[in-house]
Amino acid sequence: MTQLIIHKKVDDFLKYNEQYLFDDYISHYTFIKTLENRHSSGIKINNAFNVIDDDGSFVVAVLCDRTNFNLYASKWNDSVISEISKFARFDTAPPNIHLTGTKDLILDLAKANN
Repeated sequence: MTQLIIHKKVDDFLKYNEQYLFDDYISHYTFIKTLENRHSSGIKINNAFNVIDDDGSFVVAVLCDRTNFNLYASKWNDSVISEISKFARFDTAPPNIHLTGTKDLILDLAKANN
């Protein structure tokens, strides 16, 4: 069953995702530094959440400054894509939206929103 986990505090998000992010530190380096330096850089975190599923799907997602959507995952399924689509609808996204993260996940999300 697909589950959405919304984190009210970025520190809670970081703690929940620490193992996933730091297991592949090089791939997530810029994302980690963005979150760690958010106060000094003035970045506003609008949403920080995970989408998980019983099959091992695990997605890390953060929307910053309403124009930078970070999506990272090692596994996902159609149900997970559907859940993410509730937050990432391309038809209502600002024209300057910037998607970063796991390329194939972003492409699958784009296909689902087409």
